[in-house]
Amino acid sequence: MKHILYIIPGWTESTSQREYQELKKYFSSKGFKVIEISITWKRRVMSQYVEEFLSQCVHSSTDKISILGYSFGAMIAFVSSQQIQYSNMILCSLSPFFKEDLDTIPTKWKNALGKNKLKDFNTISFENIANQFLSSTSLYLFYGEQEPTFLIQRVQKTHTKIKPSHIISISNMKHQLSHPKYIEAIKNNLKINIS
Repeated sequence: MKHILYIIPGWTESTSQREYQELKKYFSSKGFKVIEISITWKRRVMSQYVEEFLSQCVHSSTDKISILGYSFGAMIAFVSSQQIQYSNMILCSLSPFFKEDLDTIPTKWKNALGKNKLKDFNTISFENIANQFLSSTSLYLFYGEQEPTFLIQRVQKTHTKIKPSHIISISNMKHQLSHPKYIEAIKNNLKINIS
């Protein structure tokens, strides 16, 4: 049995970036086999991102599986819980683009996302996924206190809906996993035992 940890980057990002490599080093030192996920971001939608992630999974049925995702990567991780039984899920700045969130998204964000992404988001129900979420999964939710209000609301609603879960707010922090303070918050607040 291996302890696998998948890392999924945020939108347009790559796990080759410094912050993801630092997280890889940290989790490797804790005994995890870290698998970096590569997503083809351009001209695609969330359901395709999830499929691409699932196509890169290498775990066996006997492995313990954990996942860390940032922003869009966190949404991919959460949606994938319908197909994968996780021991630990670490969602950093979970994107607020589920069907239930669409009315709260500012118009400028909707315009930036585009019609195809919005149409696809409308098929992804947070409530449906949350209702099937396994209570045996340790869920950690991180967010910066200076992130957009509608993102913070999504994280807080996730914490309220899914029990048990751990919510960690990072003071004076924007939407920036690359900030050393965000990385330190992850390292200092996780209580993951791989034994």
